[in-house]
Amino acid sequence: MASVLKVDSITGVTTAGSISVTGEGNSTTTNLQQGLAKAWSMVQSDQSTQNDSLNVSSVSDQGSGACRRSLTNSLASNPYEYGSFSAEQPNNAGFTKLNNTSSAGSVETSVRNTSNVASDHWSSVTLMGDLA
Repeated sequence: MASVLKVDSITGVTTAGSISVTGEGNSTTTNLQQGLAKAWSMVQSDQSTQNDSLNVSSVSDQGSGACRRSLTNSLASNPYEYGSFSAEQPNNAGFTKLNNTSSAGSVETSVRNTSNVASDHWSSVTLMGDLA
């Protein structure tokens, strides 16, 4: 019979903010906190409206194809890891770019088409790292 565990909070025994989970094969462990996305956001094609998010307080349009996502809770350092960044460009296979103006409290992204021209389309970003 399967068990169900219902809790409101999980705290490590040795260190409150560190919980290890046994990985596949039962021979390695993974730190649960390090493996979680700390922020993510999907932005509509106008680059100023957020469709859905986690730990992103606002989005501001930074011009054609570009936007700044401000974090509710900053990350501990910059640079941090981008778990993923993608954009949709129908009828024009495009690519995406992370701008160098990101900080621990925000991330700037831009969407460009294959001709390197800025273009407004849906974009999504996931951030990994330690919260401040």
